[in-house]
Order: sequence, then structure tokens, then C-alpha cells
Amino acid sequence: MKYKLLILLILVSSSCFTQISIIGTVKDCQTKQPLAYCNVYITETKKGTITNADGLFCISADTIEGVLEFSYLGYETKTIFVSDWKNNKIVYLQKNNYELPEIEIHANNDYLYDILIESRKKLQKNKNEHVSKTYYAIETKAHLLEVCYPDTKTKSSQKTGEIFDKENSVEKKEKTIELLECLYNASIIGSKITNLRFRNGKVFSLPAENYFFSLNTSTAMSQFCFYEKNELFPSCPFQYEKRNMKKIFDMELLSFDGNNYHIAFYPYDNSKKKFSGDVWIEKQSKQVLKITLMIDSAEVFPFVPPNFSNFNDTIKNFNLYFSNSFNPTKEFLPDHTVFEYSFTYVSRKDTIVLKSKYKNTITDIKSKGLFYYYDYEKPFILPYFTYDFDFYDYYLLSLFPYNRDLWETNDIVQLTESQKTVCGIGGGVNNSENHCLIKDGQLCLKDSDSYIYSGIGVFMFHYIFWSEDKRVVLSKTSIMDAITKDVQQTPYPDQLYNIEVQILLDVTDVRDSIVCKSWTVFDTMKSFYKYEETELTRAFLNIYFDICEIERRKMQKQLDENKYSLSEIDVVYNSTKAEMEKITKQFVMETDRGRDDKFMKKWNKYVLENLGIDNLELIKNTEKNKNK
Repeated sequence: MKYKLLILLILVSSSCFTQISIIGTVKDCQTKQPLAYCNVYITETKKGTITNADGLFCISADTIEGVLEFSYLGYETKTIFVSDWKNNKIVYLQKNNYELPEIEIHANNDYLYDILIESRKKLQKNKNEHVSKTYYAIETKAHLLEVCYPDTKTKSSQKTGEIFDKENSVEKKEKTIELLECLYNASIIGSKITNLRFRNGKVFSLPAENYFFSLNTSTAMSQFCFYEKNELFPSCPFQYEKRNMKKIFDMELLSFDGNNYHIAFYPYDNSKKKFSGDVWIEKQSKQVLKITLMIDSAEVFPFVPPNFSNFNDTIKNFNLYFSNSFNPTKEFLPDHTVFEYSFTYVSRKDTIVLKSKYKNTITDIKSKGLFYYYDYEKPFILPYFTYDFDFYDYYLLSLFPYNRDLWETNDIVQLTESQKTVCGIGGGVNNSENHCLIKDGQLCLKDSDSYIYSGIGVFMFHYIFWSEDKRVVLSKTSIMDAITKDVQQTPYPDQLYNIEVQILLDVTDVRDSIVCKSWTVFDTMKSFYKYEETELTRAFLNIYFDICEIERRKMQKQLDENKYSLSEIDVVYNSTKAEMEKITKQFVMETDRGRDDKFMKKWNKYVLENLGIDNLELIKNTEKNKNK
């Protein structure tokens, strides 16, 4: 009897720590249409997510005692107990039906401008700083319209709206060519996103014959602020004082329910430099709940074609749509941003892999994107790594290895069924699959049909991850870096060499534990060596790199064997950096920067004992093979 009781207690205890995965769809009660980007919130844990474009969501609850809250602008808020969820796979929301508490009568629409002016002042006064986790996704589709080979003057033909490439007689239809997801920490002042700091990312299948990358879209779209002028974007009413606002924009009240104004605005002159749109403003607080902006054939936009080998690519017919939503339950902080843009891309090159036979292409590009801001004041633990530049997302993808634990433990926005079909993802709601591979410092992509890595490195980065199978070699020096005749007499040896190596530490908070993974990374941009090149000096760079790897392994072993807090992990990481700097400095001094035979053999033995790598022998064998 005692044994039965003991087993029962263990089972009950373990079930208390099992998270409950809640999956469902939110729809309009009358139309039965899915409600995209509806807020789903667990009131007890303050955890939330939003539905995707299909109305689908997935969120995890810590206990069946929790309460789910569903809120959507213009609809009644609904709550459901987690314990009742099995009977509520679809949640229907009812549109608000108001009995107006008052009637506002105005002789003209002048008061609408005043409402926007008051709201603008409120926005500008808010200087409170916040930080949030941020989910970003962008999907790009392309429709090839025309292909022309200048050398042969052959051109694709158009027939009943369908395009055929004469070269291979393949029908060209619209297809998804990019699907990128990233996680960041967003810095926010008031309602303005001031910075995105990259945490991790992943990319899905891209067709090898038609590369297209949204290199800096995340930065451009996140930093657009509707109440501050930006010369890279069309303007909107919130960026003007009342006098100029009235000259440029017409206003119309679409609805007023006693609590919220819904106001539309249009530029008088159909300008290609000004947005039209509409805005929801709460009457009492003067705060913006949602603003939608749109423009066709814009004359100003934030994108330029990449400058590959001075090809004169162009962008035409640029159309843009913005929808920014703010959360009234969270001080009207940004909740999510939906954007869409389309344009015609005229390219005068072949693919990113340049070939001898160039072709000109005209392609329609359509992109849809989403930012979702969540877990305010609970940011991600960013990777421990220092980099000086604002790199594109794809470069950062190749720097920070894909983190499955991170993606599987965050209630991010789900991919739609059509996106999963394109990516070859099966049933279920897990977004954790990734189709990119970091190989030899390059981002490689997986073929969606065969699931085999193509081996084509798309983005070559200047960071090299340590590998026992790869050795670092010096590239040929340029004229500017040429070794001087008096190199031996130079009083400043630091001007003749520098080796930059860092330990990249990725720390992930996985429910009740912290997972740490690390890599040793060589920076080829900051590293140089101008002394005379010999067999010893060739081994010098690799022994230096290997010494750093030895210190990383010591650190990783310490982290694996102990359940450290984040502050304790900081101490371990910084002490490892200090020890690595100390031991590499000793190595450099003793070996006279790789030129002392005796001490080079000593340190080569140290690496051989710890890593099983004999650098001096490897270099010697390499030289023999060169001579053959």
C-alpha cells in the first residue's frame, strides 16, 4: 500500500511541471472568417502571442487553472479557462455593439485635425524607454515577367498572361523565393522602435535559380515612425502641424463608438510622396490604437538594389502598406506591425553566382512581413560576442548558429498552412525547423525537394569557426600591406601583427534551466601578419587559434558541470576571456611572434596534447605537397 501511494505522489508531482500546449483558431462570429493578428493572453503568467494570417495560434500554459483572454480591435474581449479549452478549439469573437453615450455634432471636419494634433503631442511627449522580445518574419514571392540575353537578343514571349523562358521552355509562375524568421531585442522609446539587436534567425528553402534577399528590410521597417518625418518614406498627417496638415490632407470620420474615433485621411493631390490611410484613436487617452498607411507607385521608398559588380539594377512601381497596432493594456506600447510591399525589379545580371553569360530579367516582387513585440522588460539573453557593424540579417544568420532550443520554447507567431507547404514542413504547429547550414564561413541553403544542401555559399562572412579539420592560412598581402625592408627594426611590433579571436557564447533560458553553447571564432578582418612568412609563422596563427579553443573547452566543461545563474555565467565567461588573453600573450612573447623555433615546438606540443593536432607537421606536409 505504501508503494502505491509513493507512485501516485510521484505521478502527481511530475504532472504539475508539465506545460499545456494550447492550439486553436480565432474567427469572426458572424462571417466565420479568421481574425489575423488577434491578441491571445494568459492572464496569470502575463504570457501572450498573436494569431497568424489564418487566425491560428499556439501558446503554452503552466497550469490548467489559467485563463485565456482574446482581444481584437472592434470586437468584444472574450475569456476562456484553460481547463475548458478542449471544448473550444475555435474561438468566435463578437463585434462590439455600442449604445452611444453621447452624440457629437460638428459644423465641419476641423475637429478631426485637432484630434490628430492632440494625439501627436501625446506621442511626442512620451520618452519612456522599454525593451521587448521581437519576432520578425518576411515572405517574398516572385513572378518572372521577362528574360533577355543581350548576346543572342533572344527574349521570352508572353502568351495569355503566362510567361515562358525560351531557353528551357519552363512556365514561370509566382513562387515563394524567401521566407525568413528572426528574433531580436527591440529598444523602444515611447511608441518608436529605436534599435533591433539580433538574437537568432532561420531561413527556409530558396530556389537556387532565382536568389532574392531582403537584406535590410527589418531595420528599415522597424525604424519607420509615423509621427516623425523620414526622407526615405512617404509622409503622413501626424508629421505636420495643423496648418500644413489641413493644406495637404483631407479628413473623414468613419465611425465613433463613444470610446474610439476611426478617422480616414487622404492627400488632396494624390501625391506619390504621401500616404493615405486611417487611424483609430482612443478618445479619453488621445492614444493611437492602430494606424494603417498605404501608397501606390511611391516616388520615395527605403530600398535600393544591391551594388553587385556595378550592375545598374532598378526598382519600379513601388507600392507600400503599413499597419501599426498598439496595446492599450500595456501603456499603448507597440504590439505588432504588418507590412506589405511590391515592386518591379529590373536586373541586369544573371544570378548571385556570376556566370560568363549574363541575362537581363524583369520580375514582380511581393513581400509580406510581420513584427510582433512581446514579453516587455523580459528581453532575450543576447549572444556573448562583440561586433562593430550593423550587419544584415543574413550575415548575422551565418555568425550566430541556429538555436533550436530557443525557437521551441518561445510562443512565436505560427507559420500559415501555405507557408508550411512551401517549406515542406509537415503537420503540427512547430516553427523550429531550419533550412540553412553554416559551412566554412558561408550560409548554405537546402533544396526544398531533395532536402540536400546545395553546397552553394550565399553569404561569405569574415568570421571563421574553429574546426580540427580546417587550418588558417595567410592570404597574399596587398601593396599597402607589403612587408617593409626594415621590419626587424620596427619599434612598434603591434603595427606588424594582430590576431583577433573571440569566444562566442550562446545562453538560452529553457524553462527552469539555462543551456550554454560556445564556439571559438577567428576574425579575419581584424587579423593581420606582416612578418616574413615561414613554416613557423604559418603554424603560429593556428597554434594561437588552437590555444583559444583549449580555453573555450575548459569553459564549456565548467558550464556543463554546474547549474550556474546568469550572473555566475557572466563571471565564468569574463574570467575565461582574461585567461585566454593572458595565455595567448605569453605564447606570442615566448615565440617572438612565431619566429622562435624552440618555443614554437613547446607550444605545438601543448596543442598536440590537448587537441591532438600537430600544426608543425601539418604545415611541413602542406609545403611538401606544394613543391610536388
